[in-house]
Amino acid sequence: MPPRVSIAYACVLASACVLVASACGGGGAAAQAGGPGAMPPADVKAVTLAPRDVPRTSEFIATVRSLSSSTIQPQVEGIVTRIFVK
Repeated sequence: MPPRVSIAYACVLASACVLVASACGGGGAAAQAGGPGAMPPADVKAVTLAPRDVPRTSEFIATVRSLSSSTIQPQVEGIVTRIFVK
């Protein structure tokens, strides 16, 4: 392995070890039991949801311009009634 890859691998491995150790460390008995200075649990309200239609349209004010344009002219005189595009 090149040295740069092994250093990056070592940094990732060390970071993972620190995260695992801090997650397993716990907070002691005072933190688990609430402790003397712990805040009371927050009040939570539950709401029952009902299904409904959600509109999927949006309106915006904008100007649309093409990236390229071309002029279409007939090969004979007259009015162009249809344009066949492939």
